[in-house]
Amino acid sequence: MHANTALYLTLLHTGVASITQGDHADINKESLPAKKKKGPVEPNNYCDFCLGDAAKNKSGDPEDMVSCAECGHSGHPSCLQFTPSITAKVRSYRWQCIECKSCHLCGTSDNDDQLLFCDDCDRGYHMYCLTPPISSPPEGSWSCELCKAETDVPPKQDVLA
Repeated sequence: MHANTALYLTLLHTGVASITQGDHADINKESLPAKKKKGPVEPNNYCDFCLGDAAKNKSGDPEDMVSCAECGHSGHPSCLQFTPSITAKVRSYRWQCIECKSCHLCGTSDNDDQLLFCDDCDRGYHMYCLTPPISSPPEGSWSCELCKAETDVPPKQDVLA
């Protein structure tokens, strides 16, 4: 079956398309899924894991949530098993949930089986986008170069004049 035929049959089945006289098909544009909005998205006001809100997490305690910059899904850091350090970093950039996660270097979500997640900031990285590339996930925890650079910065020392 031709790909366009399969698409057409799917549209007919879902009521998005209808057949009129002859071979002509009418597409009901109102029935088509909405295109994904660009720009800011409205965050969910509930946790996608425990279904609580900022006033009540899974333990019954108040906890501010983090929200995906792409889709708005939200979660309590405790439900996401984020440490206070990861939570602080996630709040400092446009965090993406697991469903929206893309490579911080190339920007795509292709080959999601090749994505590593930094254990310090939760950003995603394709193993083949790293310099040097790696062929398999490392054993144990893994930190991205951004986080390694933060920990490699020597502390400021007071200079006496």
